[in-house]
Amino acid sequence: MCTVVIDVEKAGSARLLAVRDEDPLRAWDSLGPWWPEDHPGVIGIRDRRAGGAWLAANPAERRLAVLLNRADVSDLPAARAVSRGALALESVQGRSPVAPLSMHGFNLLEVGPEGARVLSWDGVELRETRIDPGTHMIAHDDLDDATTPRIEAWLPEFRALGPTADSADWTAEWTALLASSAELPPEDDRAIIRDNRPHGYPTQSLLYCIATVTPEGVEVRDVTLPSPRTFRSDTPLPAPTPVLPHSRTPAETPACRRRPSCVAPPSGGVDTQRGRRPDLAPKGKRGGGQAAGSAGSSTQENRAR
Repeated sequence: MCTVVIDVEKAGSARLLAVRDEDPLRAWDSLGPWWPEDHPGVIGIRDRRAGGAWLAANPAERRLAVLLNRADVSDLPAARAVSRGALALESVQGRSPVAPLSMHGFNLLEVGPEGARVLSWDGVELRETRIDPGTHMIAHDDLDDATTPRIEAWLPEFRALGPTADSADWTAEWTALLASSAELPPEDDRAIIRDNRPHGYPTQSLLYCIATVTPEGVEVRDVTLPSPRTFRSDTPLPAPTPVLPHSRTPAETPACRRRPSCVAPPSGGVDTQRGRRPDLAPKGKRGGGQAAGSAGSSTQENRAR
């Protein structure tokens, strides 16, 4: 059950913090240009099993998108379910989803030159929620939903920090507040850094991203947690990674398979400087639950909490 906090300054300008919850046994790749043929110039966090993205950004279009799971209100047979992993990739190329959709429920947060919005699909209806200027928060339900414990607990705290555009270092302020939230037990439903297993899901918080979208460009930073559901406040943020349209693919830059400092990190490698996660199981033998970015068949992982 991922979480996004976003501060919209104006159309085309926003800053956000996104925390990804996923089954630790489901393999994924850190920030990189993983789709050079189908989505040239796009960078993102890739789900290896389905090949899609949890978060994606396109600098040429000044766009960013994040995918979160949402409950279904109707049953969708597993054989008919299409992966949601293409949603963020298509979104940052200006192609938003159109109903009807043969997909499990989702919230797709989009940031672009025209503004920011959330597209919500529950298996029956596709709704649009425009994100007004100011600080907002979303998880597995609606934007700023006060019935979601973590939003009720922490949205007022993020808003109290004031506009990010007025801050000398908003990333430090927001990550410090994230660290404060992590003082809660990860099983607590108010927690942002989470262990969802007591709530009936196999997912745990694995990483977070800090991103800025402005008319001048897109910057993204990704930080892998030292272990699932564990936040360390002394983990330094990496330098901003500007998303460049001409970024080379891992295949074109074999040295990236050996150096953790490369923009495109090695698939499954360990980057101790940036907290990359290690391989967790041999390829083809990884277990795991359903991710936002896969078709999956577990209705348990698609219901609301």
